[in-house]
Amino acid sequence: MKLIADIASVWGDARFAIELLWKAGKIAEENDDLEVTPEHVRAAKADTYSVITESKLKYLGKHEKFVLLAIARKLRRTGKAYLRTGEAFDVYNVVCEEHGENPRKERQFLDYLKRLHGYGFIDLKISGAGERGRSHLISLPDIPARVIEEKLREMC
Repeated sequence: MKLIADIASVWGDARFAIELLWKAGKIAEENDDLEVTPEHVRAAKADTYSVITESKLKYLGKHEKFVLLAIARKLRRTGKAYLRTGEAFDVYNVVCEEHGENPRKERQFLDYLKRLHGYGFIDLKISGAGERGRSHLISLPDIPARVIEEKLREMC
């Protein structure tokens, strides 16, 4: 529900949130899933209005693709709606190693996150109360993590 609220807040329209929830429920039902997951919500958003296209993915730099792949991989594997920057950075290092590339430092990684956010690929928000440090929470609001991961694996 939090992911739906975050996505719908961009539009400022409760009807959009209801439509997302309805579509996510239909997708879960079609997959014989008992509950609506973040992946269902992302698929519903992509079906409703997606800003991410394959051509936009192609224009990303190599390490921007690695960062996005790391985020998609971690979100898909955990089934969560959000992950922290530290978690994403750890997976980014693994992705770089898999591709025989040296990972960039954390400062450059954070710059990549900000760019991906500016392009509309990810959402970033400062972690809430009760969470240690000044970390950001990262989400993929527009397309299922599985789809992004598949597309980027083909490109990388």
